[in-house]
Amino acid sequence: MKRLLLSILAVSLLAGCTSENSEEVAEKEEPKTEVKEVKVSPEKKLENDTRHDIGDVVTIDGIDFTIKSSQLTDERIEDHFESFEYVLELELYYKNNTEQPFPAGRDVSVQVNDKEATYYDLDDSILREIAPGEEITGKVYYAFNGTPEVLTAKFEPLLNTENESEEYNVYPDLDLEEA
Repeated sequence: MKRLLLSILAVSLLAGCTSENSEEVAEKEEPKTEVKEVKVSPEKKLENDTRHDIGDVVTIDGIDFTIKSSQLTDERIEDHFESFEYVLELELYYKNNTEQPFPAGRDVSVQVNDKEATYYDLDDSILREIAPGEEITGKVYYAFNGTPEVLTAKFEPLLNTENESEEYNVYPDLDLEEA
């Protein structure tokens, strides 16, 4: 009887210790991310602004293109060698009206306050060829530091026979609180 009682007591003590360790491990495994508050100033208005608005469709060399949305995101590449204050997410639309495959996602660059933003390769970035007649929507990301006042995306197809390009105002809609 004593052996049975001691066995039950030992098992319950071990079970109790095991559940405490599981909770400690679970606490340690939860990633802790801190998001620092970032201040963004209102968009700077440009005189004689000829950039397209989000949603405007342009066609260059048989490729229909538009930027469907623009927003700042908290997503970051874990353990990236460089840190950035901002990551801009652009949702792009392409339709290939040509007879050749088209390399989508490689033909957009972003300027922030007249400086080139860094292409930021998150997992769901749209970097692939689209077949003739195919249309797709996907996202690309650009990272930068410094307060954005003017954000411009430039669409310039790689297979561009006329050296054409189109620019978009991609300043995201922001809820800015008065300081």
